[in-house]
Amino acid sequence: MLPMLLNETNRIVDLTHIIAKWGAILIKNCDEHKKPLYLKYLADGQCKNINEIYAEKKNTIINAVDEGMLINANEDLLNFILQNLLGNASKFTSNGNIVITATNTNTRQFIKVTDNGIGILPQQLEKLMHRKNL
Repeated sequence: MLPMLLNETNRIVDLTHIIAKWGAILIKNCDEHKKPLYLKYLADGQCKNINEIYAEKKNTIINAVDEGMLINANEDLLNFILQNLLGNASKFTSNGNIVITATNTNTRQFIKVTDNGIGILPQQLEKLMHRKNL
């Protein structure tokens, strides 16, 4: 069973890289469609969608983003990113908590999704962090 799990994990990591590269391309090409958006409300919508899709997981999703946090972004792309972050957290968490937070610096906004799911094996994390073609 462990070799099959490792194979599936490798497949998921590779797929994640493909999606990340595709997202990077979209980000570069979406500057003209950026507008100020309230992150809390976009995240609320995605939290609701994810809860409906993964209802059997019985997770609690907590949107801890400040109501006044504005982010200048492409709405479709931001929804795509939130959907993927929350979806991945939900896939690997059962009867747990998923928390979305955001911080703002002078030049950037950071979105963070944390969960108490199974996590990534240390060997996989090491492999992920040392890929040459990231």
